[in-house]
Amino acid sequence: MEPGVRYRQRAETGDVRTLRATPDNVTLEIANALPSDSGTYRCTVSEWVTETNGNVKNIDTQSQELNAEVLSVDSLISVNLKGRTEQIVSLLPNGVITWWKDQRSYHIRTQGQQDKVSFILKVFRASVQEAGTYQCVVEAFLRQTRRSLKLSNELAVLVRKPDSRLSVSTGSRAALEHAVGSDVRMECSVLTVTTNTSRFAVDGGQKYSLVRPKARSYNLLLRNAGTGDSGKYHCVLEEWLQDPHGDWAPLASKSALIQLLITPQESRFSVTKGESKVTVQESEQVHLNCTLGPGSVTPTSHYSLTWFFVPASSSERMTLVRFSHDALLDYTGVNAELMKRMSFYRPALGSFSLAIHNMDAQDSGRYSCQVDEYLLDCEGEWLQRATDQSGVTSVSVRQTESNLHVAKDNSSVTMDNQQGSFVMSCNITSRSSAGSVFEVTWWRRQADGGGEPHPIFRARRDFTLEHLGRERLVLGRPRADLYTLTVPDAEPSDSGHYYCHVEEWLLSPRHTWRKIAQDTSGYLAVSFQTQAGRNFTVLKPNVDVSVQEGGDMFLYCKLGPGSVARASHYSFTWFFVPASSSERMTLLRFSHDALLDYTGVNAELMKRMSFYRPALGSFSLAIHNMDAQDSGRYSCQVDEYLLDCEGEWLQKATDQSGVTTVSVHQTESALRLQRGDDNITVSDQQGSFVISCNITSRSSAGSVFEVTWWRRQADGGGEPRLIFRARRDFTLEHLGRERLVLGRPRADLYTLTVPDAEPSDSGHYYCHVEEWLLSPRHTWRKIAQDTSGYLAVSFQTQGDGSQLEAPCASGMLPVVLSVLIVLLLLGIAVLAYKLRKAGSWSANRKSDRSLWAESNPLKPKLET
Repeated sequence: MEPGVRYRQRAETGDVRTLRATPDNVTLEIANALPSDSGTYRCTVSEWVTETNGNVKNIDTQSQELNAEVLSVDSLISVNLKGRTEQIVSLLPNGVITWWKDQRSYHIRTQGQQDKVSFILKVFRASVQEAGTYQCVVEAFLRQTRRSLKLSNELAVLVRKPDSRLSVSTGSRAALEHAVGSDVRMECSVLTVTTNTSRFAVDGGQKYSLVRPKARSYNLLLRNAGTGDSGKYHCVLEEWLQDPHGDWAPLASKSALIQLLITPQESRFSVTKGESKVTVQESEQVHLNCTLGPGSVTPTSHYSLTWFFVPASSSERMTLVRFSHDALLDYTGVNAELMKRMSFYRPALGSFSLAIHNMDAQDSGRYSCQVDEYLLDCEGEWLQRATDQSGVTSVSVRQTESNLHVAKDNSSVTMDNQQGSFVMSCNITSRSSAGSVFEVTWWRRQADGGGEPHPIFRARRDFTLEHLGRERLVLGRPRADLYTLTVPDAEPSDSGHYYCHVEEWLLSPRHTWRKIAQDTSGYLAVSFQTQAGRNFTVLKPNVDVSVQEGGDMFLYCKLGPGSVARASHYSFTWFFVPASSSERMTLLRFSHDALLDYTGVNAELMKRMSFYRPALGSFSLAIHNMDAQDSGRYSCQVDEYLLDCEGEWLQKATDQSGVTTVSVHQTESALRLQRGDDNITVSDQQGSFVISCNITSRSSAGSVFEVTWWRRQADGGGEPRLIFRARRDFTLEHLGRERLVLGRPRADLYTLTVPDAEPSDSGHYYCHVEEWLLSPRHTWRKIAQDTSGYLAVSFQTQGDGSQLEAPCASGMLPVVLSVLIVLLLLGIAVLAYKLRKAGSWSANRKSDRSLWAESNPLKPKLET
């Protein structure tokens, strides 16, 4: 409402204002009224509504008039107001009354009257601004002179917002169902409000529009609904109230829920869901197909395709590529390397293909696609009509397997000229991949085979060369699979064992190098021989020797004919390559100045070795008490030394012998125990019995035994129980019964005596023997074990002569039956003989017809 020109200034000061106590009641208030304010006031009310198209229309207008008269300048004029008493004060005669709020003047001041002692301050439609502390002040005057000032008690006023009575309804509790492409209307109605001055705040969007067909009804319109619009919609209404000062304040909001379900139109759209498995070799390519089902392709439809990938080492699905319905390719989130290796194409109208080139092991996993169908609606917008996913294609990428082989032929070369050269070849007989590259390194070990090998030259996979141990080496590569290294101007210090080590590398599709194989060549033994020692040689017979464990072995190293010179001294070195390894170790070295060196040899082996020289040109090595770990290849090297003019020993020549291959056979098991079953019945409770353990054969004369006796229950049930053990170190252990006595009448016979046997000792007894042998390295090894037969022990009590049950051994049952049958036949024969003799005797004594002494054998004969 806007004030007129006459009242605009007074409205700004707050003397003129409008109030709305109820939705149907509007009040005009004029404070500090003047006599000129007297007159007739007209109130005109117009009713307006909002049409469906959003236009506002006036449907009714009514007016009401009221006469007002101003009697006093200080009076309060109200038009159609409903007042509420807030404070009552008493007035002294001839006083002036002023109301204060928060100790400030409330712009209300009146003159006291002699006949009026009570004044009332009324505040209509109080707002938050009227909250505070009120009191009145009374002033008394005598001839315009203030005589006294009196303050009333304070009255605190608290203004609260009214409780919200707002209620909202959506009309139907059931879910709204609409088809794809249709327009949806969702209604939200206000059932009750707090006051008629309430107003509500709502909002909409581009796709949504809000319509208000009635004052308390709101409709949300959704045009061209799609499946993505399905869900829950909340209608939230917020009620606002206007206070007398024109300020709007919100009350509590209320909401209602609408469930919307957009169902797609019936369609025969589908994607083929066949499961498949594909295996490709590393660096090859794979083609993935996504095909629509029969009847799924329509000329008016456009399709959006998305390829998904789940790595084999993970469960997280990632998006590879998306081809939209408007023909846009999207690789968002895919790394640049993989994006370069992918290509998308469409071989047919209902088929989509994805090709991944130069496959890598990290590309292994599960691939699938999703196709969305889009149709153009009436407004020219593409609307998603249907969607479906394909089956899973499991792709396995095999890495290149190792197939690298380097020639391992061992060879030797003897240099006659110190200014000559020699060539080391590294021949690659097979490779793992045609696209692989090699890194070749040559190594050298000392001529005596001692020490660690060290690299001398390396040709890297990027074709850079690196001299590591010697300068002026020349690399050659006659073929792609053949590397050569030439040592020019060779010197005696270049003698030794040379070999090459090859690493095969392959560049992965992700541009990272991976070592796929490595191999080592055979040895090239290089030695030097001076002019003075040209005839110096060592005999090179290759010999195979078999030695029994614990036996002795003798190795010989002899110089060739014409190699022995009286002025020469010789250095001698024995080498050993274990059968389970390819690394050569030095056993001992006898120097030219007669010093023995066992450096690097363990003390146990050193004690078992002995070196001697049976002749001037012969050197021998004996290894005693051979062990299985001594199996391997033995060889020797002899160096010739001569004394020069300055008294220094110079090495003039060197040569190596052949190889003696030694096989040490471990002692085989030959342990046997007597296995015959036997039984024994003990008749005296204070008697004893003996359990024998007879060893009929043994594996080695130097072995020792560990014997244990076991007992099983008489009925054969339950697990056997250990009762006694005689360890291999001759310690005895009682485990089940005390006072057992061990005996050993012979080296191969053990006995165990059970003294003071009781019926609880009945059962089946047997012994178990383990044969142990002390190896040359002072470690015990169990070489055999065996178990004896059973001894069944039973007991017989003294009273009734009855025998306790004891199972008969299977071998004794026929013997016992035979004895019983013979005794039965003998009894029958004796009875027949007696009957025949009784017949002849009855002729003389017919009165006595019985074989018994009396006629009645059961009647006892009385003695006189």
